[in-house]
Amino acid sequence: MVSVDSYIFSDSCVVSVTSGFEGAKVLQEYGDGNSTFYRECQEKTVIRETSTLRFKLSHPDYEDGEVIAVKVYKKSEKKIDLLGKNDLLINQVRAPLDKDSPEWMRFKSEKVGFKFQAHKSIEEVEILSFVDKENHILPPKKVALYAHLKKGEKVHIRTTNTIGKFSDEVDYYSQTLRLIGKPKLKKILRKTDYFSLEAKPHVKKDVMYELYFDEIIVR
Repeated sequence: MVSVDSYIFSDSCVVSVTSGFEGAKVLQEYGDGNSTFYRECQEKTVIRETSTLRFKLSHPDYEDGEVIAVKVYKKSEKKIDLLGKNDLLINQVRAPLDKDSPEWMRFKSEKVGFKFQAHKSIEEVEILSFVDKENHILPPKKVALYAHLKKGEKVHIRTTNTIGKFSDEVDYYSQTLRLIGKPKLKKILRKTDYFSLEAKPHVKKDVMYELYFDEIIVR
């Protein structure tokens, strides 16, 4: 019923809705938090700011369908605040084990990158991701951590790479990069302006698998 061309955008994204059922209409929620109402929405809507949109299906002969929430995010041009110990890079909500949940950050690209700042005492970075092989979703095949020095130089940071299940749920994976290479590492961290994390997906039989990230935790 609802599709989005890009959940994370720099300028805008397009949200498309279809009823898929004769005689039914897609209604969108409006309101200020104190009172809400629904009205029929356009098939395509251009969104230019971070927003949570809610839709439901309505038909004169049936009860209204369940409300579907869609979250889209505009990239911030501001410098990311300094992350403290155990802070989350993305959000503070554990995404459900559902590939259609808008709480997952989804990427289908040859390389995905994140930039962030962290204390010079950074020890590890943990990535929580979703696995659904039937729908071509896997954790990154390769992840690399870089330090961007104040003079503009980009330096690869050596790390261990541990992959394992986050919980008893078979579709939730944790991947931890632990920094190694002391004492050279200390010299690099003293000169670091910010860090970047680059992830590459699996490609099997000419099929590029998608990356679904929930939280990226810096410790």
